Amino acid sequence: MGPWSIAAVLAIAAFSTEGGRSYARKFFKSGIKAGMEARERALELADKAKDYKDELVAEIEAEAAGDQIGEHATNGRGKSSAK
Repeated sequence: MGPWSIAAVLAIAAFSTEGGRSYARKFFKSGIKAGMEARERALELADKAKDYKDELVAEIEAEAAGDQIGEHATNGRGKSSAK
């Protein structure tokens, strides 16, 4: 019997008592609660990242539109097309 098998037998024996079952319920409930909190936090961070990405895309598009206006005004050669 390896060390993991021994640990499994001891864990089963510990959790088979009433106190052990109570501890196991608390342990698993706290694990579920922590997992749900982590999921909520991950969703919040994903929303923030999406908002930030959208802002960057809008900024880049605005900058690109400004560059295109500048090129049209100078015919792309640095000289003004207005006479």
